[in-house]
Amino acid sequence: MRGYGLTHPTVNELRLAYADVTLKHPLTGVEFSAGRVRISQAEVTSTGGGTPEKPMLELGFSATLCWIEVKVIAA
Repeated sequence: MRGYGLTHPTVNELRLAYADVTLKHPLTGVEFSAGRVRISQAEVTSTGGGTPEKPMLELGFSATLCWIEVKVIAA
């Protein structure tokens, strides 16, 4: 992946999964399943912070609806 300046992030983990959607009925208060949605999650590291003598790693996490890997990595 190409970043900006001297920062070039690395994708550590990319997950594609389903998440259950549960709602609570407004009158009875009973929880019920409304279905499942697709989600994408990404974990990214970068060496953007610090100095050449003391470099630092930055950790980024994002999640989006649908299975769109490019969108979740960009987030």
